[in-house]
Amino acid sequence: MIAVGLLSHIIALSLSVGTLGDVGTWMPQGSVAFAYASNKMPSGERYDSYRLDASPGVLYFLKHGIGVGGSIGFLWGREFSSVTASSSQSVGLSIRPEIAYNIPLRDQIALMPRLWARYVFERQEPVGLVQSVFEPPSVDMHRVTLGLFLPVFYAMQNGVFFGMGPDIGFDVLSRVQRQMSDVSHGALAIEVQLRIVVGGWL
Repeated sequence: MIAVGLLSHIIALSLSVGTLGDVGTWMPQGSVAFAYASNKMPSGERYDSYRLDASPGVLYFLKHGIGVGGSIGFLWGREFSSVTASSSQSVGLSIRPEIAYNIPLRDQIALMPRLWARYVFERQEPVGLVQSVFEPPSVDMHRVTLGLFLPVFYAMQNGVFFGMGPDIGFDVLSRVQRQMSDVSHGALAIEVQLRIVVGGWL
């Protein structure tokens, strides 16, 4: 019992803000984000989409203040086409490596900007009663996105941290797979998310 209590005390101390960014620190975390994206096709057609993203992940600090890691995202969204006036639902999976830099602001507050790259696979299927006869039953999309996440973290007394901030991404590559076609194009999406992160320090 004494050993368990001592171990709990050590873990609690390691989860305090005083160890933020120390070499060898592990940062398990989970985040939830709400995103709005506006995609403009070369033809002029515009797609507006809304997405929820749940992403468990981890960071490891190789040097003081510098962490590397990543997350796996589970996506759900709705899209609307300005040309066909049709809507669709999408589900997807993402892989997101990132590098972070910890900037202490106060005793319990830190800013941790993160540069990230992300690969996203999504499958879209039409929903509702309005559907263009020219659209296939489903569309597969592959995207590569680069971005910046700017969260501010607050470490609570129970050793758990809470963070929130804007998460902005820019598509650099995309591929659409429809029935009987496989097309790469320059449909660049600018995505702005409000991301909430909860986790701890080990």
